Amino acid sequence: MTNLPLLSIIIPTYNYARFLPRAIASVQRQKFSHWELLIIDDGSTDDTPHAVEPLINSDHRLLYIRQDNAGVSVARNHGARLARANFLLCLDADDELLPDAFEHITDSISAHPQALLHLGHHQTVDEHGNVNLSKPQPVFSTPRENFKRFIERQFGIVHGAFVVHRSLFEKFQYPPGITNGEDLVFFAHCLAQTELIGIPRPLASIHVHNARARDNL
Repeated sequence: MTNLPLLSIIIPTYNYARFLPRAIASVQRQKFSHWELLIIDDGSTDDTPHAVEPLINSDHRLLYIRQDNAGVSVARNHGARLARANFLLCLDADDELLPDAFEHITDSISAHPQALLHLGHHQTVDEHGNVNLSKPQPVFSTPRENFKRFIERQFGIVHGAFVVHRSLFEKFQYPPGITNGEDLVFFAHCLAQTELIGIPRPLASIHVHNARARDNL
């Protein structure tokens, strides 16, 4: 019997001490508990180390790694190299997982054990607490067709709702040096290469706020 986790969650963070505990708590509250969480601090200059210290000390499944500031792509790739599970899920430090996310993910992996990609729905939450569900996914088809539909914005992908097998992650990784849209490059590479399994459930809440790095063009 192996003690390796089924899921490795990677949270890159940079000066998000005020949001990070919420993201971590959303992982810890999952009913499925066979996971590990790697928090990759990309050289934060705020109170991030102190914000995570009590959480790290109270849960052995949490690992905090600090690196020199090198960008979010390097941070995610760093976490993937340290991850022990076969399936990886990246979560942004200002977002959170929905309570049953891991149950839906593990059900999908069990039902499709050969699949390398699993994608769920998500919801966005604005600063006033208003919630909007993502638009319905199309019926996924061949990698070529899925790639085409993604490029044409017929469906979207967000961190927290996209699960990738480590073999595919290692093949592509996130492109260092790109500070905005690096996730689109990675998602597109993955989609073009292998089958995508849809999870017809929302897995993550994406929080909209003025300090979002994804809006800093």
